[in-house]
Amino acid sequence: MTMIHLALLSHMVSPSLVQLEEHVLEKLKEIEGLGGESLMLRHLGLVHMRTFYNAEAIVTGYVAGKGKNTGITGVLKCMIASGKTFSVETGLSDKQRRNPPKIGTIIVYCFQELALSGVPRFPSYISEAVDKTEPKDAEVPEHRKPGVKPAEK
Repeated sequence: MTMIHLALLSHMVSPSLVQLEEHVLEKLKEIEGLGGESLMLRHLGLVHMRTFYNAEAIVTGYVAGKGKNTGITGVLKCMIASGKTFSVETGLSDKQRRNPPKIGTIIVYCFQELALSGVPRFPSYISEAVDKTEPKDAEVPEHRKPGVKPAEK
């Protein structure tokens, strides 16, 4: 069994025991519906569990790197299916930064949530989507969409 310590809006919720993965996923969805963003699971250590979404975007440009990325690509400028633009700064290896996806390439990225403007927050590059001809936005559940008020306790 795994002990779950649920932290919601900076206060502790009573711990509960879980035996099935389905229970953990239900609790995560419940916490997210209340405005929380993650679960902390204690089992031989501490596991931080949160939902990530995958989506696709078209590479529209680059921004030169700074610091350790000087001389190579620092940021991929991208556009999602809805036409909104955003930047992907993480997830690229040094090799990929030296030879980034070509402009017009569709990439797969993951993110934690959408900003109020509808663009992904904290996007991270995963791979090129070589089998895609158009990008597809993530299917974000209603309770996780920007501007939706958390459910009442």
